Amino acid sequence: MGAKIQGAGSDIIQIEGVKNLKDVSYNIMPDRIETGTFLCMAAMTGGNILVKGADQNHITPIIHKLEETGCNLKIEKNIIELKAPKKLKAVNIKTMPYPRISN
Repeated sequence: MGAKIQGAGSDIIQIEGVKNLKDVSYNIMPDRIETGTFLCMAAMTGGNILVKGADQNHITPIIHKLEETGCNLKIEKNIIELKAPKKLKAVNIKTMPYPRISN
């Protein structure tokens, strides 16, 4: 990186170029919707799944609901493993805008 940038958060952003840019490394945030979708698909089909690179803090409500259905979840660092029961228990689900945390 290294460019001179001004105006973040305003209507006008000014970028002044430089002779050389510096290397930068960036990790893309895991997609919470895809993570939740894969976990729910495995639960619905009575399957098992191991999701690597997931952030459990982004999908806490989903994890709680899956546990209510009888799914066995093992969570370590950035890995979520789900083992579904033969028959899921019914649960009520209310969707909210992210990052709504329900009681």
